[in-house]
Amino acid sequence: MTSIDRFLKDIWLECCGHMSNFGRKNFDVSMNSKVQSVFRPGAQLFHDYDYGSTTRVFLKGHSHYKLNFSETIILLSRNEPLKLLCASCNEKPATSMCIICQNDEYAFFCDTCSEDHAAQCEHFADYAEMPVVNSPRMGVCGYTGGSIDRQRDGVYTL
Repeated sequence: MTSIDRFLKDIWLECCGHMSNFGRKNFDVSMNSKVQSVFRPGAQLFHDYDYGSTTRVFLKGHSHYKLNFSETIILLSRNEPLKLLCASCNEKPATSMCIICQNDEYAFFCDTCSEDHAAQCEHFADYAEMPVVNSPRMGVCGYTGGSIDRQRDGVYTL
């Protein structure tokens, strides 16, 4: 499970070296468990990253395939980037978000409107501007994107 933990962190989660674990309903799964003993068709488990601002990813075993590859994990598919438009102009894809204003309103901005928002929000340029990324960890802690599949990690294109 250690290799899947590292993969999830590298593609979606890692920001500051937080701890993580796997679990199933009512019990934890050891990081030392072999993948084939845990991921059987129909198996459902979760992966928690960061115990302060936890991001939980749900995993489900669909099928079992024998592949002849040297890699321990192979990326077969990836979620599409969210179709987030700028809150100000509502025309261009959002490239950044304000983690302060997001608590009260839709606060995603294109590059041009980000400059306007910085003039209105005193925290934006200092620490509240975070990039739009293709991850459930977007806007949390210090997450700015993964290190795997970088071309699909950013904003969607029109």
